[in-house]
Amino acid sequence: MTPRKVFYHMSSNFFEVGKILTAIDKNIDYLGEKIGSTLEANRPAHCFSRMKTVFLSESEDFTGHGITEPGYAYRVKPLGKIQAYHNHWIGVLQKRHPISNNQKNSSIENYTDLTDDQIAKKYWDEIKGSEGNWEFLVENLEILECLTPHPVTSGYNSIMHKTLREVRNR
Repeated sequence: MTPRKVFYHMSSNFFEVGKILTAIDKNIDYLGEKIGSTLEANRPAHCFSRMKTVFLSESEDFTGHGITEPGYAYRVKPLGKIQAYHNHWIGVLQKRHPISNNQKNSSIENYTDLTDDQIAKKYWDEIKGSEGNWEFLVENLEILECLTPHPVTSGYNSIMHKTLREVRNR
């Protein structure tokens, strides 16, 4: 998978242009204990830990990345190596081990013939799933531009894209 040259990041925090974001240790529970521990247990040594990376998207549309809280959208520059994984497989694990009703009621295929460990390996093997999108992991990034003047909810794409258009048309 060859990533694009333009990347986006969403955060509940406001950052100034030029700020370097560095990966910090995250609580494994943000995906749920079962999912986080399954992914980490199956992570090859050459892959970044999801718990020690900053996430990027190739799109200004963050809905496919499981972001549920309002946040600022940024155009960013990755610093260092980029690793790409298809988040379809995380969606499968979330359907099996939901921490929200949205995850429980997901239409994503359950892959009953595969174990959780096999699904985690598909994620780490960079296998594209039938739904979802690529997420990019880096250890550091630079903020190039804040695209939203206030936090927006990623689940409301029309509002977010309207806000982005308004900012760009000034």
